[in-house]
Amino acid sequence: MLSLFKKAPTQAQQRAFAVFYAAHAPRLWGLILAANLPTPQAETILSNTLIKAWQHPDCQSSPTTSQSCNWLLRLACKEGLPHSALRAIFNR
Repeated sequence: MLSLFKKAPTQAQQRAFAVFYAAHAPRLWGLILAANLPTPQAETILSNTLIKAWQHPDCQSSPTTSQSCNWLLRLACKEGLPHSALRAIFNR
């Protein structure tokens, strides 16, 4: 029978996620806030984006590349960040 739950993260995994979060969350949060979304929606986009990104094996091996930043923005759009907001931010 398959388990419905994953194992609890190790301390090393928790530290690695903390590094990943510290590297990407502030910038991503700033871009999400610039979209003028309601705070609960913005928080959901941020948390879902970072969790889904962390579950991708490439993010864990090279968490701070510029490619991963671009990928995070695309993932955030899939999570509800409006494309139009990004265009407005980057076309200033």
